Amino acid sequence: ATREEILSAINTAYQLNSGQAQRVIEQLDTGDLSQDGQTTNEDLLDVASRAPVIKLVNLVLLEAVKRRASDVHVQPYSDRLVVRLRIDGVLHDVFTPPKALQAEVISRIKVMGGMNIAEHRIPQDGRATVEVGDRVVDMRIATLPTSFGERAVIRLLDKSARQYDLSDLGMPPDALAVFRRLIHQDHGIILVTGPTGSGKSTTLYAALQEINSSQLNILTLEDPIEYRLEGISQTQVSQKKGMTFADGLRNVLRQDPDIIMVGE
Repeated sequence: ATREEILSAINTAYQLNSGQAQRVIEQLDTGDLSQDGQTTNEDLLDVASRAPVIKLVNLVLLEAVKRRASDVHVQPYSDRLVVRLRIDGVLHDVFTPPKALQAEVISRIKVMGGMNIAEHRIPQDGRATVEVGDRVVDMRIATLPTSFGERAVIRLLDKSARQYDLSDLGMPPDALAVFRRLIHQDHGIILVTGPTGSGKSTTLYAALQEINSSQLNILTLEDPIEYRLEGISQTQVSQKKGMTFADGLRNVLRQDPDIIMVGE
């Protein structure tokens, strides 16, 4: 077998081993909570030698990726901490780590996102990239102070996820025909709205792939860039660097665009 085949088999075996996060929660010694520093492209399958809190956070994220969750919520209550996964648009309570681990879990998430772990009074945003074997997953992290401590929400963007064509989205034939006609119009605006996990980004990317052509200048403003599209200029919005949607749109209009996609 080739090296790639062996690695793929190992990754598959690791991912099939479910329930690891819950076992770690049950075995955690809250007196041993040391953390490592921030690393680049954290491998979620490499947990054997990790500190307990790092192991717990990595296994929770691994479980979320395995279940194809779009978001991970770490929500504090007065007497407990709850980890919830949004799967197919519905939130599910999955883990209940000890309340004593709340500060350490939130701090670890902040470290991964390059955020200020000493600041607890204001909301913060961060980003990170993790690996699950041969898969790369981008994370958009947001924290918010609440009456019971900081909560965190992690949006998971699987870069290896399949990109769909419009015909794969399940639209009724009549609606698909209307949508195809609209996206080929020379002028106008199309709004794609819906709740978290409903397929807004998937629909927009499918539409861009449908109309992508060397005869068109297509630009996007995104936060974050979820998938790379060949032949399309994609720009990442960054509040920290002063690149807001307003500034980006002003500059994109100077690039002689035929089509602009704004995605958040």
